[in-house]
Amino acid sequence: MALSVTTPTYAFTNQFPNITVRGTAKEKLLISINMGGFTILENEIYHFDTDGLATLRGIGDLLEKYFYDSTYDIRRFAMNAVFSFTSASETVSKTVAVYFCRSYVGGDRLTPEMFRSMPLTRAQIKHTLPDAKEYLSFVSSTGLSVLCDITYKTGGRMANKIIDLYTFSTSDAYSTVDVSTAVITSNLLSTDTPVYWDVYISGHQDRAVRYWLDKPMSFPPTVFIYQNDFGGIESFVCRGIRKDEIQAERETGILAGRAFISKQTTLRSFTANTGTLDADQKEALISLLSSYSLMVLQDGIAIPVIVSGENVSLHNFRSKLPTAEFSYTYSARNLTIYKYNRDKGIFDYTFDESFN
Repeated sequence: MALSVTTPTYAFTNQFPNITVRGTAKEKLLISINMGGFTILENEIYHFDTDGLATLRGIGDLLEKYFYDSTYDIRRFAMNAVFSFTSASETVSKTVAVYFCRSYVGGDRLTPEMFRSMPLTRAQIKHTLPDAKEYLSFVSSTGLSVLCDITYKTGGRMANKIIDLYTFSTSDAYSTVDVSTAVITSNLLSTDTPVYWDVYISGHQDRAVRYWLDKPMSFPPTVFIYQNDFGGIESFVCRGIRKDEIQAERETGILAGRAFISKQTTLRSFTANTGTLDADQKEALISLLSSYSLMVLQDGIAIPVIVSGENVSLHNFRSKLPTAEFSYTYSARNLTIYKYNRDKGIFDYTFDESFN
């Protein structure tokens, strides 16, 4: 029986359908997959069942891993996957356009054009602060722009102004735009006060994200930057209290009747409270906690971190807004570990530390 394969024209990694191959019952089937310069499967052996069917499952989970680079960053929105099916000296090849997405989207609404027309975030409304950094990402389309419609107070009245934040020079690439208060105020007079601003792709104002400017807090917020389930870079502002904890372990020795520190290991950890969360923020927090690429802004510098513990209480009480608390540590060793070795000693720092 001749090989027969039906594949979709395109598919997202989170909703990639099973591929069914028809052939001769109990015959061997070889399957190869190549995408983005990687050989993902090479002559993987399947066998047709007694009805002459073979089914390839879990394709999206397999392909998703190849959208990440060595640092777990997602660099591309779309790649072509080439499937090759061989049985009894007959080969059939199929090419499928594959798009990245980790988030569940109900119904048939998930299309490449939907991603190209919207900011890559779950939120439709965000509340920000004067000193908080805000980033929003988009899938680029050549010639289109990221626009910002600012509503502000000037001379005792309300006014509007539309500015161009960024113009795309290529297509199907991730682009991240700074939409912080500082960027907005730099496009207004010093006497103007922004109230809120809508950020959207030109021609798609109905998909805008609105930022409301709140009053400053008595202590600085904790701002995280992470790669969300849509593949874009997004910021998350924690308004609650942040605790800084330091744990130190020291090993001491005695030389010439004097005690000294032979080794010191210091671990610095933080606990951040999100403040109250609305429905969109709850989903964004879950995306943040499961992100492979997460950083915290410290004095304007993005420092990679790892979430080490969560205590998340998400409920639907009408009388109380949910909040969440989680712990994190710096992921770079030189920011968390410090070892001190005395200049004078029997052995230098290269000696095996397990020696007693």
